[in-house]
Amino acid sequence: MDEYATRAARDVLAERFRQAAEYGLSFEHQDRSRDPGELARAAAYYAADEDLRRQLAATTIQAAPFGDEGMTPADRRAELVLACALILAEIERLDRVAENADGT
Repeated sequence: MDEYATRAARDVLAERFRQAAEYGLSFEHQDRSRDPGELARAAAYYAADEDLRRQLAATTIQAAPFGDEGMTPADRRAELVLACALILAEIERLDRVAENADGT
């Protein structure tokens, strides 16, 4: 299992913890979010390349997540780490929803 503890995997987990601490993206925040799809959409935005972002900006869809106070990664790798951490947060939220529905 240690072979999966790559720099990328460690960076994604560190980003996930940073999001919880710095932006309040804790389990409790996610669970009471007004918009359950927000994290997945934000991840998609950060995973998209510049061309796709320009296309989104030309539509009525709000492209940038989290309004004007969005997270601003330093480079492409940082954007992808952020996207992965947001996807992880969304998977965690879905797991909690399923656990609560099962009564476990």
